[in-house]
Amino acid sequence: AGPFGALLALPVLVSIFPSAFHLLLPAPPRLPLAQPFGIVEMAALPAPQPGGFSLDAPDLALALGALWIMGVCAAAARLTVAAFCLSALKRRSRLFALPPQALPKVAATHRECELRLSDREVGPIAWGLFQPIILLPVSATDWPRDRLHSVLLHELAHIRRRDWAVQALSHLVCALYWLNPLVWIGAKNLRREAEIAADDAVIVSGVRPSSYAGELLKLAAEFRMRRPPALANMALFMAEPSALEARVESVLAPTSLRTGVTPMDVVEIAAAG
Repeated sequence: AGPFGALLALPVLVSIFPSAFHLLLPAPPRLPLAQPFGIVEMAALPAPQPGGFSLDAPDLALALGALWIMGVCAAAARLTVAAFCLSALKRRSRLFALPPQALPKVAATHRECELRLSDREVGPIAWGLFQPIILLPVSATDWPRDRLHSVLLHELAHIRRRDWAVQALSHLVCALYWLNPLVWIGAKNLRREAEIAADDAVIVSGVRPSSYAGELLKLAAEFRMRRPPALANMALFMAEPSALEARVESVLAPTSLRTGVTPMDVVEIAAAG
């Protein structure tokens, strides 16, 4: 997330600090000065330009700027469609109340979360920054207690880590730098790391790694074709199949560090960014 924050700050820094490089454009040709009637010599006129299409530096800059704006608008439209799809999923869902013994044992925080049940086989998914929502598929009412417990721990980890805000930041950076393929690759890896970090939180809470890896495989097999196309790469799906292999390897790795970053790590990463 540090490099994405730095990329978002670059336009602000460019507008504040003067640039060390200056682009010099050729000056326009000067018109000949008026000559008095007593002088016989003809003033040298600029040679006529040959017909055809010519593109100078200002026109090229304008064309590139228009192309960049078109890409930004397309990325913004994609985000808008995804926001409408999430809003529609919330409208068609209902609140899902669980008995106290079925709730996962996590440390209390000051942030509240809505647990909702979808009217279709969509999820599990979490989104929202100020009013986070966990959406479970309609079949979650028949899930065994161990699966429900693991899924809730995973989604609560996303909310506690504020992964939705980080993903929104990455989408904004991708819209601004859509011409750079490294930004899209970084956003994909950022989503994968967010899922691995949430998996680590589940393992740290006491869930057996082999059991949790089995639940991940079952969820991916059940929901691999049930994700709305408009939400592809726009939300954190627990059953995302693209990073499943890396996640299972991380869950089963006996030497993985699962404690997360420390405050000093955050300071160092921010300075590097």
